[in-house]
Amino acid sequence: MIGFLSGIFKQDFPSVLILVNGVGYSVAMTEQTKATFTEGQTVELFIYTHVKEDQLELFGFLTSPEKKLFLLLLAISGVGPRSALNLLEKGTNPLITAVQTADVQFFKGFKRIGTKVAQKIIIELKSKLGSVQELDLAPSQQTQELREALTQLGFGELEISKAFQELPIEDMSLEVALKTSLKKLRS
Repeated sequence: MIGFLSGIFKQDFPSVLILVNGVGYSVAMTEQTKATFTEGQTVELFIYTHVKEDQLELFGFLTSPEKKLFLLLLAISGVGPRSALNLLEKGTNPLITAVQTADVQFFKGFKRIGTKVAQKIIIELKSKLGSVQELDLAPSQQTQELREALTQLGFGELEISKAFQELPIEDMSLEVALKTSLKKLRS
């Protein structure tokens, strides 16, 4: 099983390739994750290998906690790897908040997630929240430093908060988070 890849990022629409020693691995990932990389950049991804009798798929994540949350979602009956990846599209914190507040409407906004599956996700993940909280997905010292740096560069609190909601800031290194935030704020 492939559990980690380090290689060159190549956008091969609609998929992504990670080139490792002359071999291109097709990796599915969220649009947020794709947005953190540029063509030709060396990247490191935690990988989940999904094997079916007629198919082998790789799913990539920036951090181990993000992958662990993906695996928790996969353990729920009715949630496959594509649905789990779609659920992570808005980031880990909004997903955890939706579970904690039992926000069924949050989940119903995703393809292939109806009321029953949404309720099942909430019930099953709520019982595993101890595991999720251990993933340390709360805002970190790094997030506070990033917020201060962006404020000193002249961005307002509202702009910064919006950028933080749209990007997995907690899942990135400080350098990558600053570059990605600046890119988002300038667009």
